Amino acid sequence: AAAHDLRTPLTRMRLSAEKAMNNNDPKALKESLMDCLEESERMLAMVNSLLDVAAVEQHLDARDRTQANLSDLITEAAQLYEYLAEEKHIQLSFELPGTMNILACPNRLRQVFANLLDNALKFTPEQGSILVSARREGDLWRVSIKDSGSGIATSDLPHIFDRLYRGDVSRKTPGFGLGLSLVKAIVEAHNGKINVESKKGQGTEFNCLLPAV
Repeated sequence: AAAHDLRTPLTRMRLSAEKAMNNNDPKALKESLMDCLEESERMLAMVNSLLDVAAVEQHLDARDRTQANLSDLITEAAQLYEYLAEEKHIQLSFELPGTMNILACPNRLRQVFANLLDNALKFTPEQGSILVSARREGDLWRVSIKDSGSGIATSDLPHIFDRLYRGDVSRKTPGFGLGLSLVKAIVEAHNGKINVESKKGQGTEFNCLLPAV
């Protein structure tokens, strides 16, 4: 899948380089170099994202975890998105317990909720709503991110956590199809689980189940 996705920018780079070799105009040479730079940056970003997923799957050591308040981590991750929600006139609300003790790598869990909120905002139209809520279920914290957005096609649902997978709707937005792969890897590295419920045109709900302490 990575080779397939990298083939297009590599082809563009080759064409730009060939164009530069056959043109002595300084302006055209500069444009070709800019094209090559843009495509190389795109490939580098994709490779770095793939390495990030692999690093989480292989090297997220339990010894790196500290006791943290999951409610605080979610709130910190959401700070940027509160402003973006205001710009889109989306109601972003929270129903979180004051204290949610967990053993975690804080930066990684912030990535989880930042990615999920970013997705929710991308696919929720203006005047929509996003609710972030949590509750204790036995030995687990259940964190839900529910939006009133466009929903996910039934055919896409089994694949959304696959690396580099992009459904028809998500292909129209920037990205590599690695955000949810990273989310899943981080949640599972914390001995948790993530699932999704969605219907086309009726919004989406992601649920993260993480061990409480």
